[in-house]
Amino acid sequence: MNHFLFMNVGGSELILIVLVVLLFFGAKGVPEIAKSLGKASREFKDAMSGLEREIRDVSNPDVPAAKKEEPLKTEEPVHKPGDGVQKHDV
Repeated sequence: MNHFLFMNVGGSELILIVLVVLLFFGAKGVPEIAKSLGKASREFKDAMSGLEREIRDVSNPDVPAAKKEEPLKTEEPVHKPGDGVQKHDV
């Protein structure tokens, strides 16, 4: 039995699938579905990388864990009263 039967999707089958999705969800619903699928995919990848990191840390206790990078801190410019403001006599 071929387990990869679903991988043989041709052009006409793909068009049929797209049309059925459009009929069920409408033109406004398709972008929302794609957005939620993208978020789910990103969360899955993050979870997998976290799991791989944990397994690597447990299997190699002699190697120090990678230093977590802190987010870059942006310094806000300090403005003095009157900086960049020119007063004009009227």
